[in-house]
Amino acid sequence: MGNLLYILSPLIPIIGGILALSNWIVQKIPSAQGVVKWIKPYTGWIGVVMFIWGVKEIYFSIGEGFNIFWFLTGLSDLLLGFILGFGLISKYSSGVTTTGTTTTTAEVKKPGMMALAQMPLGIFAIIMGIIYIIKFGIH
Repeated sequence: MGNLLYILSPLIPIIGGILALSNWIVQKIPSAQGVVKWIKPYTGWIGVVMFIWGVKEIYFSIGEGFNIFWFLTGLSDLLLGFILGFGLISKYSSGVTTTGTTTTTAEVKKPGMMALAQMPLGIFAIIMGIIYIIKFGIH
């Protein structure tokens, strides 16, 4: 179980960051559209996992004598996870539906502030994931 945590800890923010930047990435690298199209339907679930993972990281960063690295990683996971998971959370918590069509989590519009924060948080999450790999490696 311990090795799995070392693998997931940097991958969760990196994958979430890539999802947050997916529109920009496809705009700059059109060949990446296939990968983005493959992972985009899972955005909401990945966001919820990131949110929960962020709560865990913040809890442990405070509980083990304040650790700024874990706190910042947890904060980026928590905030970006909320933004990415917003559509899914909205869908199940308030019954967001459309008439006659199926609404995907990616189609639920995010409030303006969250949309503006998504790219910077995505960049921050990727940076934290890379720093994790440099600092601890992947076991």
